[in-house]
Order: sequence, then C-alpha cells, then structure tokens
Amino acid sequence: MPTGSISNQAEGAGRNVLFRADASMRIGSGHLVRCSTLAAELVRRGAAVHLVGRGFGQLPAWLIDMFPGQMHELPVSSGAHDSDLAHSSWLEATQSEDAEQTLKLAGLIKPEWIVVDHYGIDARWHRAVAGSTRSMMVIDDLADRQLEVDLLLDPNRDESVAREAYGHCLNDAARILGGPQWTLLRREFLLARDTVIGSPERNRIVILLGGLGSPSLAENIFQAFMKVQRPLVVDVIHGDPGTAGDIGKCAERCRLDVTVHTTPSRVSEIMSRADLAVSTAGGTTWELACLGVPSVLLPVAGNQSVVGEQAVQAGFAVQASLENPEDIAHLTGSLLGDSSRLTEMSEAGRDFIDGRGAERVVDTMLGS
Repeated sequence: MPTGSISNQAEGAGRNVLFRADASMRIGSGHLVRCSTLAAELVRRGAAVHLVGRGFGQLPAWLIDMFPGQMHELPVSSGAHDSDLAHSSWLEATQSEDAEQTLKLAGLIKPEWIVVDHYGIDARWHRAVAGSTRSMMVIDDLADRQLEVDLLLDPNRDESVAREAYGHCLNDAARILGGPQWTLLRREFLLARDTVIGSPERNRIVILLGGLGSPSLAENIFQAFMKVQRPLVVDVIHGDPGTAGDIGKCAERCRLDVTVHTTPSRVSEIMSRADLAVSTAGGTTWELACLGVPSVLLPVAGNQSVVGEQAVQAGFAVQASLENPEDIAHLTGSLLGDSSRLTEMSEAGRDFIDGRGAERVVDTMLGS
C-alpha cells in the first residue's frame, strides 16, 4: 500500500469503496485507469477498495495490476442488453441484471461509496443499487443520459459549463465537481513535475496511443513524421504487448528512430524526456499538461473533442487530424523549431493541471 501520513491514512480507515467500471478494446482503458487512480488515493488514506466489472481475464496485466484492491468479475450474461442508451451494449448485460449482480457483492462489501464510471449505466441502475450504500458518485463526460447520484465528477467541463450540460439529466441534489482542478492523475505525475523537461537537441517526441490503441494509429503518425524536415527520436508508449512488434515493423518501414515501450513502470519518466508529444486526446492529455510537455492532440473519439478544445484554449496543445498527415508534419516541425513557443506551452500546461485532483476528490468523499 502506498505510504502516507498516519493522520491521512486514518481518514479512510474502515471505509469500503466499490467501483463499477469496464475496459476492453472497444471501451478503451480510460475508465478503469481513472477508477484505479482514485482508488489508489483512497487506499493511501486508509480505505479499502473493490472493483466490479466484466472481462478482466481479457485485459493486459498492466491494467489489472493498476487497481490497488480486490477485483470482482461479474458472470457473463446471456448476451441481452438494453438498447436505449448510446453505449448500452458496452455493459454486456441489461442494467437490471447488472444491478442485481452488483447488489449481491455490495451486500458483502457494505460500501460507504459506490463510484460508477460507465457510459452504459444510467439512473435506473443508480436507483436499483442506491440502498446498498450511503453515497454514490458518477464519473462522466458525456451528459447524454439520466443520472441520479450524490456526486458527479467531470473534469473536462468547468463547473458552470457542467451545470448547464447536465441540467437536463442530473438530479437537483447532486453536487458537481467540474474543472481541471479535479482531474484524476496518478501520483507519479505529481511527484515528477520537477523533472527536467526535454532534450538539448529539441528533437525528441513521445507518441501516446491510449492504453489499448491500435498499431494503425502509430503507422499514420509515422508516415506524417517522414515529412518532417529534421531528425527525430521517437518514444512510443503502448499498452498492448501483443501488438508492440507490429508498431516496431511500421517504424522500420518508415525508417524512423523509434523505441516502443510496453507497459513501462514509470511512464512519467519517458514523457518528461520529450520536447513534444503526439497523443490521442484522452486522459493522457492531462498527464502531459501536468508534466509540462507540449502536445499535438489527435481526437479519435467523440468525447475527446471536448478535451482537445479545452487543451488548445488553455494554450498547452494544438490539434490535428489523423486524416491529414501534412498537418501533423507541419505542426510537429514548426513547434520543434520554436523553443519559445514550446516553453510557453509547457508553462501553460503546468499552470492548468497541478496533479492534485485525486487528493481533492478524496477530500470531498471522506469529508462528506
């Protein structure tokens, strides 16, 4: 268990927190990473954490190992699922079936909090499970379904914007934690903020494909880098060891100096060495900002557009499209050639994300 002060650990002593989240190639890893980050801070304060979900046996070891508590795998359902939500099929069960299975576990765990990070769950599930816990929180960034909880966390929207976005679908009594100060980052990023950024040559790039990103994304980026008129040293952080070889072969075909890192123990160290990042616009956006690494963001999912726009507005990133390799090449080359711009973007990122979001969320949970 991560160490902390005796007083901090005593805060959560005797408290159980149950998380409901899934991950897969279709869903991605972000939901489980966010829950694991929050869970780690709760454990640091002395709480016990439990994760409920499906398909754990299909996940890479690094993602399983990230959760600091007991994991409870729900049984495979009959294949039926609701169809009225945009992401109903992600649950791989009906909400009533999933709620019933979760309730059985909650009866044994007796959680003080249930934390839900799942686009396939709405207020029907919340109401069905509410009697098994004192408080319930949802982590969300879509605002596309009815929610009935005590606490809503959406770091991608400032509180006033979030209140408007969720006004039609959130119960009046819910408190909203909105804005970058609530961003959930692993503690390693907070501790790595003092690391020296960049390389003397201003030619080192880190590529982040998302936890379970496809090798085809890397190949598109490599083809763009071939158009950059300067030598590049490239690190790729990739969460799927099974496809790392494919990425390496793509790099060889493109004649680039590339090192592929699969599930490194300290991703912050690799990120901090980079002068520039080229990344999907998911949770890694905030990790890079916290470390002060300027970014070229490539939104690859609908909900990533909000993240990308916020990052650009804050001044620590620019956006490009995977369908436009010339744009990626131009932005990469021009930014690497402009040291003052990189410095400005680095400072803007560090000002925007301080790495203490998980601490603040846990303060709210334990103080309520």
